[in-house]
Amino acid sequence: MTEVALVENLQREGLDPIEEALAYQGLMDTYKQTQEMISARLGRSRSYIANMVRLLKLCDSVQKDLIEGDLTVGQAHVLCWHCVVQHNKLKLLNVLKRAS
Repeated sequence: MTEVALVENLQREGLDPIEEALAYQGLMDTYKQTQEMISARLGRSRSYIANMVRLLKLCDSVQKDLIEGDLTVGQAHVLCWHCVVQHNKLKLLNVLKRAS
């Protein structure tokens, strides 16, 4: 998909959150655009772009729930942060085990 097509796709109504996140990720990966560049181009905050892209780190079943509307973006963000906290706890635990 061309860069213009990706941007036009982002500007249309009815995208689900995962489609939106994939489009942002596509702009970053394929066209080497930063979150700052995308936010300026589309009138969204950089943190909004970052939070949407973070949804792609959720497991497939949670992404499916989000696509189908069984889960809100806000609820999905809570799950993202929970995963980050759990990941950091595991990293800290490993550091502590190596230190002792």
